[in-house]
Amino acid sequence: MIAQKYPWLVGWLQERANKGGDFLVATHYPEGHWSKWVSVMYCWENPEELWRLAIATNMSPRPCDIFIDLDPQEGEKVVPAQRMWDLASKLKYYQLSPFEVFWTGSRGYHIHIEEPELNLLEDRSQRERIRKYLLKKVGADLMLASEKHLIAIPNIPHWKSGNPKELIYKYP
Repeated sequence: MIAQKYPWLVGWLQERANKGGDFLVATHYPEGHWSKWVSVMYCWENPEELWRLAIATNMSPRPCDIFIDLDPQEGEKVVPAQRMWDLASKLKYYQLSPFEVFWTGSRGYHIHIEEPELNLLEDRSQRERIRKYLLKKVGADLMLASEKHLIAIPNIPHWKSGNPKELIYKYP
């Protein structure tokens, strides 16, 4: 039996992998260091590694994911809510798949877009070019174009602030 800090987490991570493809998880410990980055499917296939899923705090995108990290611009302490709502309106207008908006509990917002058609592209560099194009268009952190970049898992306390990343809007 795995000691689970968040009892729902192992199942949630596995469901995401089953639905949209494998991805990486890691844990940022309070002392400041990171765990090894591991694949959700690897942990699932190796029961002795399931404990890693039970304490994960960060995840990479699945092949079908686009993560947008809206950080404050120069002179801002936090991202104005209006900027986030303007972007959400544009995503709805262009009918960009289902997406969720999260308050990070710190200074900005994360928007998670699930674009199933990205799964049709076998070449990771093609998916990353598409993500980078969109991230440039909206003025977001370009590091999140990579499938080797981690972002905080929803409803888990963020490693910087200690506040949970909270869902504030879901479309549709």
